[in-house]
Amino acid sequence: MKTINSKLFLLGTVCLISACGVTEQATKVQDTVQSLGGAQELVGMGKGVTQTLDAVKSGNFDQAKQEFSSVQQNWTDVEGKLKASPETINNIKGNVATIATDLKASPPDKDKLLGNLQSLSGSVGALAKGEAGTSVGGAEQPLTEAEKAQAFTDNLVAMKEALSQTNTALESSDFASAKESFGNARQTWFKFGGSVKEKSSDTYQVMDQGVKTVNTALNQANPTQETLLTEVKNLSSELETVTN
Repeated sequence: MKTINSKLFLLGTVCLISACGVTEQATKVQDTVQSLGGAQELVGMGKGVTQTLDAVKSGNFDQAKQEFSSVQQNWTDVEGKLKASPETINNIKGNVATIATDLKASPPDKDKLLGNLQSLSGSVGALAKGEAGTSVGGAEQPLTEAEKAQAFTDNLVAMKEALSQTNTALESSDFASAKESFGNARQTWFKFGGSVKEKSSDTYQVMDQGVKTVNTALNQANPTQETLLTEVKNLSSELETVTN
């Protein structure tokens, strides 16, 4: 007996439902097919980023290039299917392009690659899971209001702690540690920045630009300690105005 392709099976279901006159249900099934495809590709992309990260950590850049090629392919396949904000799409698209370029350098900047890969991993993970707790395929149930509030508080605390660690590292001129801790702050921002925007678009704009500025400065060949300390402190101060 031949294996029935799941997508054809779902499309068949659409036809049956339509024949019964319930066209809106058919549309839902079609949407599910598209969502499941996106979910699969995001999962594959996440795995590829992790494997690339492991290869870079071990200094095997040839392997990293090979692993990251699958990440680029998955992103090409899934980009047009996503319903995320243009900003989220552009952030991931830009990060993918930057990493691909940096992997071609001779020699590649290991620290910069690690920071960007960690950021990409957080972005893809957040996109796949969804800020409201719903998976791309719709398998998980949305969070309750109380759970959303708790998630917001948890992310707020996590970002404050990551920025504090970044500040401490910068004061000691430990830029490697600063990159790592700020990478965590940036990942957290990707998770709850949208919620901050709902509360105050002005605060969101200031913080989002601040995150971009610090990330760019930390990835320079010779980061400026004084400038970074000022930017991180400004971010921390702005974060203090955010309340649940």
